[in-house]
Amino acid sequence: MNNPAQQISGLLLPAWVDLVLFKLTWVGLVIFQSQAVFPVVALIALKILTWPGIIRALPIVVLTFVSGLVMDSLLMVSGVFVFPLAYLPLWLILLWLSFSLTLPRGFYFITRWHPLAQSAIGIVAGCLGYFAGYLMGAVSYGLSIPLTMLLIGVLWAGFVPLMIQCEEWILKKIQI
Repeated sequence: MNNPAQQISGLLLPAWVDLVLFKLTWVGLVIFQSQAVFPVVALIALKILTWPGIIRALPIVVLTFVSGLVMDSLLMVSGVFVFPLAYLPLWLILLWLSFSLTLPRGFYFITRWHPLAQSAIGIVAGCLGYFAGYLMGAVSYGLSIPLTMLLIGVLWAGFVPLMIQCEEWILKKIQI
């Protein structure tokens, strides 16, 4: 089966390097938060500059970025996530940008998976990522840990396959 997502995943750097760059941004932002902004912006610029298909993938990147910010904003406003200020911190916004740039190319291999497997990876990765952030003091929870993990798991179980389905739909619509 011809996977439309592979058509925008071409890199000057291998896909695994894109995943490594994402993990570096994650570690830097979660551990060092605002102190990591400048190095992370440089890594994000590297990701953009090494992506020949960035213009074609822009609708997918923007959709993932905005959807992620809305999801985390709703979790913050509802008291599930607690940050020192009344808005999402810059480091979390940059983390969503990095993830949004990684999903269509670094994680393109999961587009071939069954949606239930995509949901499973969303649950595991979402819960592990947010729980690690909690343990490192990047975020506090307004609810109990089990209830917060349940909410994150449910959200990410839907988020990952939804973004992949949107990516495939967009790619077919714009006929890349």
